[in-house]
Amino acid sequence: MSEVLVLVDHVDGAVRKTTSEMLTAAARLGEPAAVFVGAGLDAARETLAAYGATKIYVVDSSDVTDYLVAPTAEVLASLCEKVSPAAVLLPSTTTGKEIAGRLAIKISAGVITDAIDVDAVDGGIQASSPCLLATTQ
Repeated sequence: MSEVLVLVDHVDGAVRKTTSEMLTAAARLGEPAAVFVGAGLDAARETLAAYGATKIYVVDSSDVTDYLVAPTAEVLASLCEKVSPAAVLLPSTTTGKEIAGRLAIKISAGVITDAIDVDAVDGGIQASSPCLLATTQ
């Protein structure tokens, strides 16, 4: 079963709800692996395990944490090269979207933004996204 990388959305180790949702979705696609950037892993470890993270990759270096997006995209690209994940899930935040765009360029992949769910379908991955519909009737 392939790993599914999940970039942990946290503040000093306090894991945000988006991460638990992404880990839950990742478990339907493969083996959830958390990517924790920054300090506070001890505070987050139990939550990550409770939501299915079977592995945690940790990066707590000022070379990465002192910058907003470029080094994190580089870390994810390096992990993609090493583990060939089935997917990489990132929070749908301004920062998450910029990291996703940079990562996609680095690994020659596509990006689906604002997905609300993912499923394994016919050997691939299908994402669902919200639809806005205006009608006059």
